[in-house]
Amino acid sequence: NLDLTDDAFMASSHILRNTTTLVIVAPESDHLFSYEASFEIVEVEAASSEKFISVILPSKTSLKQAYPNPFNPSTTFSYVLAETKEVDLSVYSITGQLVESLVNNQQDAGSYTLVWDASLQPSGIYFLRLQAGNETFNQKLMVIK
Repeated sequence: NLDLTDDAFMASSHILRNTTTLVIVAPESDHLFSYEASFEIVEVEAASSEKFISVILPSKTSLKQAYPNPFNPSTTFSYVLAETKEVDLSVYSITGQLVESLVNNQQDAGSYTLVWDASLQPSGIYFLRLQAGNETFNQKLMVIK
């Protein structure tokens, strides 16, 4: 089952054997379609009125290094999800206590960027933990005031 967005100038799909082609022109949001089932995206082409636009599909889940680190009072970090997963992104103190839960829900495949504002936290070492499905990533953060 495939439902295309209504927020586009034109949205159409065509199924031939095991291949589904989607054409979505001038979408007004990031939500392009909803679906039930599993599938593999084999190829994506995106274009403006002037040229084709390079599209890179995520191939594996990862957590990028926070920048800046050490920081005062905020840092930015990014992560990539290769597929839709339950995501728990949290900051812990050096003693293992939860300081702040930043994300705790299901997210679609793609790239995400967040800013953590630690202005209410004391100087010290913290740990950022990304749990996406069965995968866990950790990173050390240092707040210096």
